Amino acid sequence: MRPDGGIDVIIGTVSNGQGHETTFAQLLNEWLGVPIDKVRLLTGDTDIVKVGGGTHSGRGMRLGSIVLWKSSRAIIERGKRVAALLMQTQPEAVEFHEGRFSATQGGSMTLGEVAAAMAERTDLPSELRGALTGACDETGTMRASPTVATSARSRLIRISEPGRSCSTSAWTTLAERSTR
Repeated sequence: MRPDGGIDVIIGTVSNGQGHETTFAQLLNEWLGVPIDKVRLLTGDTDIVKVGGGTHSGRGMRLGSIVLWKSSRAIIERGKRVAALLMQTQPEAVEFHEGRFSATQGGSMTLGEVAAAMAERTDLPSELRGALTGACDETGTMRASPTVATSARSRLIRISEPGRSCSTSAWTTLAERSTR
């Protein structure tokens, strides 16, 4: 999330006429309330996206939508924690609907306002400062500050944010990873 209320989608698929720019923006509009014209799709830049899944007909949309859904849920959950602090209530008392966090005792904030607070305020706990993200890598594993663990014997790799996973199995073999 950008502090201006927009969102950058950094994803390893590249649209070759499938219309990812439109469909991903429509999904984020529905799930996060972000205006379609505020969604920026960033693809094809290996300085930003290290691994991609290719295009493969409709596969990019199917897999991309799963990653966007899980990322959206992570953004909302983290945003609720920040909104609760800023509205001086408990996270359980905060609801998210159509781009706004609302507290049951009153008060509301937009997703952009929460993202701006996270970027600018120094009085928030350190784990809630910085960018409001919900990143999943190509294996479906949550990552924000990547932790990489590998095992040479089994050739397993895991990239994850401690305690968070987008998938039921965050471990994958390098061979499986290259075929996704």
